[in-house]
Amino acid sequence: MSDKKSKGRSYLLSCKNASKFYGQKAAVNDLSFNSFTSFLGLLGPNGSGKSTLIKMMLDLIHPDEGQISLSTQKKFIRTVPDFPDLPEHLKIDQWFDILETFYGPVRRNLDLEKEFRLNGSWKIGDLSIGQKRLVSLMPIFFGQPQLMILDEPTNFLDIVIRKRVLQLIKEQIQITKSKVIISSHRIDEMELFASEIVLLNKGQFVAKVSLKHDSRLGYSIRASNTESFQTYLDGHKVNYTVEEGLLGQVFVVKKIASCLEPLTNYMGDGGFIFNINAVNSLEQRLEGLV
Repeated sequence: MSDKKSKGRSYLLSCKNASKFYGQKAAVNDLSFNSFTSFLGLLGPNGSGKSTLIKMMLDLIHPDEGQISLSTQKKFIRTVPDFPDLPEHLKIDQWFDILETFYGPVRRNLDLEKEFRLNGSWKIGDLSIGQKRLVSLMPIFFGQPQLMILDEPTNFLDIVIRKRVLQLIKEQIQITKSKVIISSHRIDEMELFASEIVLLNKGQFVAKVSLKHDSRLGYSIRASNTESFQTYLDGHKVNYTVEEGLLGQVFVVKKIASCLEPLTNYMGDGGFIFNINAVNSLEQRLEGLV
């Protein structure tokens, strides 16, 4: 595996030619990238390989080819899986006792039962799907996590409790100074928790884009079907220009965050994004001289 350092920074996640097959189908296909951010988002349509990648990060499954590694030790990682396997025979209080024994106590003045509208005497197996999602979030509040891996963390939550949950997670990240890897279909969650996004499609790496520098960078996007992709951009009222590149037309946007939803929808409907490139002001000036 490559060195953990790049210009003095430790990597968060490193993938080197990683592939995972189910029969003849590749859920993840020759995936290679390094991320050195502290707040990484994984974005792509259903079937893009996000959950498979997360499971390989956690050694729940192993790549058939290549390597995947995290720089954080397992004991400091807290995970919220997309479909959690909870101990349904336990009561909520009993589950909290196990989490405290394993990770340490909740390190802030926070009544989890009250905040999440739960009762400690309730049996986990009797809870609704939304309540089980709330219970699955509990590990991130115990001990001192250094990395939170969140896979669709607010699935099945109603709009009121979802808002409170996002606030509590954000506060917990700030208090513990934890790093974050999040996979979500919700663009507002990406903008809330991620400073860098890896875009995946059909198990393959498409692009790595920065939200942190979104205010001063433009981005060029080249799609397989420009007319179709333009329809998605127009449908979401994205501000863009169309320019002629060496390999055909490209769409240029100032804020990549405005394109996340149309990009995901376009790929989910079978479209393909060839590349997304950051274009800084120097590159723009040089292009203007040609």
